[in-house]
Amino acid sequence: MLSRVPIIYTHPRGEMLHYLPSTARSVFDVGCSSGAFGNELRKLGRITQLIGLEPNQEAAEVARSVYDQVIVGQFPEDQDQLPAGERYDAIYFNDVLEHMPQPELALAAARYLLTPTGVVIASIPNIRHVSILGKLIVHDEWRYTESGILDKTHLRFFTARSIRRLFEDGGWDIEHLEGINRVLHGGEARPRLWIRALGSLTQGWTDGFFFMQYVVVAHARETGDAGR
Repeated sequence: MLSRVPIIYTHPRGEMLHYLPSTARSVFDVGCSSGAFGNELRKLGRITQLIGLEPNQEAAEVARSVYDQVIVGQFPEDQDQLPAGERYDAIYFNDVLEHMPQPELALAAARYLLTPTGVVIASIPNIRHVSILGKLIVHDEWRYTESGILDKTHLRFFTARSIRRLFEDGGWDIEHLEGINRVLHGGEARPRLWIRALGSLTQGWTDGFFFMQYVVVAHARETGDAGR
């Protein structure tokens, strides 16, 4: 279940476009908020079907100007409101799974909404970020906030390893799993020298300290009843 939150998120999340397969034409955006990311998808000029789902009524009303259809509700509980029989080349969960008490149920439902070559693309906050560890270890502090990694509406917390476990245990094969949004150095494409040196010294063990989120791209593992 996607939590009902009063905040309307307007970040365009343009960095997530990179992970959309070039062949994708139909997209289901779970937790589409007011449609900022949907607008970025439209700019690609090749998306022929764009469906959103959003629990916040006010945000959903704004998003309807961008999407072909926006469902006001929860996922997977309200998936019966989706166009009957439609399948999607990509299903996005942009900072959504952490709001769910049982994200594995959402992923289980998603596999039956994908085309045979379709993928799930998810952005998930990284609880191992240095800003969280520093406050926890040095200051004995775990304070929820209005937004960010410790957003007060987050119900689950993830590291790269637990993200991998969530997907693989749920019957998904991961195509990509990588960190995004290094906020300590202004979003530069390359990390500062000391970050790179630390990563080299620790053989990559500390790399996960500096990413705000991880992106995972996965396709459903073939089973006897996949795609039914």
